[in-house]
Amino acid sequence: MKTSMALAALVLMAASGGGQAASFDCAKASAPDEIAICQSIVLSALDSEMGAYWHVQQRLDWGMSGRQQIDDDAKTFLDGRTKCGPNVQCLQSHYTARIDSLKQSVDDWLKNAAQ
Repeated sequence: MKTSMALAALVLMAASGGGQAASFDCAKASAPDEIAICQSIVLSALDSEMGAYWHVQQRLDWGMSGRQQIDDDAKTFLDGRTKCGPNVQCLQSHYTARIDSLKQSVDDWLKNAAQ
């Protein structure tokens, strides 16, 4: 229970900055997936949530091999997002899976740190 509360607090702190809807600058969006995200309230909210969890994940000490895995996972996510193009259902599913993965990763780290 404590780790869930700590995770929620970290995500809220990470999400509280900036006024952008998406985790990237929509004024510079040019790829079909980016444009779709910026045009959809739901996708933009998912992108912001994912960005908050990613921000928290970046602040944790994972060691060298863990850091490489995090970078690889981020690249895989972005490659998959690009492949979705403007397909809203594909993007929504892709974001939901990434958010679940990030939540689990951060929660696992917090549980291990508490031991």
